Amino acid sequence: MSRFRLPSFLLFFVLLLCCSLSWQLQAQDSYQPSPEDSTANTALEENVSALRIIRPANLDLRLSGYVDAYYARSSEEDNSPVNLWPAVGGRTATTALNIAQLTASINSERVRGKMTVQFGDLPEFTFPSRYQFLQEAYAGVRLHSQLWFDAGIFAPHIGVESLLPKDNHLSTLALPTYSEPFVQAGGRLNWTPNTRWFVGLHLLNGFGVVESPNKNISPGLELRYHTNNTWQMGYNNQLAQRTTHQTLFYQNVWATYTRNRIELKASASYGNETNAKIDAPSQNGTIFSALTSVQYKWKPTWKLAARIEYFDDKNGLLSTGFLSPDGLSVSGPEMLGGSFGITYFPYTQCYFRLETRYLNSLNPTVEPFGNSWFNENDRSARNRTEVLATLGVKFGRS
Repeated sequence: MSRFRLPSFLLFFVLLLCCSLSWQLQAQDSYQPSPEDSTANTALEENVSALRIIRPANLDLRLSGYVDAYYARSSEEDNSPVNLWPAVGGRTATTALNIAQLTASINSERVRGKMTVQFGDLPEFTFPSRYQFLQEAYAGVRLHSQLWFDAGIFAPHIGVESLLPKDNHLSTLALPTYSEPFVQAGGRLNWTPNTRWFVGLHLLNGFGVVESPNKNISPGLELRYHTNNTWQMGYNNQLAQRTTHQTLFYQNVWATYTRNRIELKASASYGNETNAKIDAPSQNGTIFSALTSVQYKWKPTWKLAARIEYFDDKNGLLSTGFLSPDGLSVSGPEMLGGSFGITYFPYTQCYFRLETRYLNSLNPTVEPFGNSWFNENDRSARNRTEVLATLGVKFGRS
């Protein structure tokens, strides 16, 4: 029960801070100085002038929040209340909370910072247990005109799908997204030379971790190019020494296309790790994944979406669990999946989404040794069908 104290305390602290600011503003608005207060007013103005020297110019403080609840069903629900590889909608046959989060951010000409606290099934399933209540927390300073340095805990720079359902075409996360980092920590340099280019250099503690498993820095590169309001594309990579003898080099390319009522997203990733091939440990192991999703704005308040995903990690570099298809060799997952969903926006800040997803295992199975990744009615199954309903509301200024 102790793990629930942290978000409660932070929530209380944020509410107390908001109330305090509100009381101070009300007191300031209601105060009418008398002629006898001229001396005090002069001293106050001098103090305020001194504070302006210290306070960053054009300070912008924003508070926002987001809540997302869901109801999920799965063809595996009779075997387990939690799906294999859970993220969004991980628990079946129940109504649950994906995420509830509060964000505070500060921006000025010289400094910036952001902190997001979170609670729910999504952070519980995907974040390190010690940091599951903290989505982001970083401080930044401007070094030059368009050059910033940030340090702390950040959202990952790899991939085309985001963590939150509100930012994606569909609520479920594709297996390529699930295998990639949900969080990263360290320092980063962000440079925006013009309106088309963005360059990011990341010096991280490791691949998808907050605390470093060793003393080695894990460098990463982020490149984004905006051709116009229609096309955006990017390239990301990261080099991470995960064990003494294993070093992973992971690369990702992505692109988005938006025109009229259509939005398209595509991503492909390739990883190579030394001494990681599952059937020849002295050789390099590889992983490949890809996804494509499209969203169509059917009506002003209705959107349709579809996605196809492919995930090949037979060497088990970024996935958990192995199969023994013939009773001798072992293999990580190879999956092909498709999803379809419809989203309704009753208000700008609120959405309701209904979607279905089908995952099919491409791993060979040789009976009676090979069990597939999925189970249905206490029997092995080569596929899984999911149905998910999500309801999300966002508020405040983000």
